[in-house]
Amino acid sequence: MRGRYQRHLLILIAVGALLFQAGCIGTAARYDVREQPTLATAKPDQALVYVYRTSRRAPGSVVEIYWKGKIVGVLPSSTYFHFYAEPGTQLVGAHLGANAGSTSVSLKAGEVYYLKQDFSFVGVTTLEAVAAEEG
Repeated sequence: MRGRYQRHLLILIAVGALLFQAGCIGTAARYDVREQPTLATAKPDQALVYVYRTSRRAPGSVVEIYWKGKIVGVLPSSTYFHFYAEPGTQLVGAHLGANAGSTSVSLKAGEVYYLKQDFSFVGVTTLEAVAAEEG
């Protein structure tokens, strides 16, 4: 009788470990982490867009950022990156597995923009354009 309970316990532990591992969200994107911050300069024919994440929610998760349907960068906790974009109104999205949020931004050539990635009260990933003072 005792051996039977031990087998059930081992099976439960194995199933729990598999469920835990399956529940972890990963990213297929590759990225570099720089030791020193890099500040980019605006280009006269393109907009410079900084995307940053200060939230400590989901600390082990990497949020993927999409521009025009293509991944432009990823945000581990407390990081940022920048990219150049053509002027105009575009939709930029943030994805963490099936959890996705987006915002529309109107860009002008030669200007610098800041997008803050965060999570709503219920844990949905969000993106918002913020002023340069906050960014």
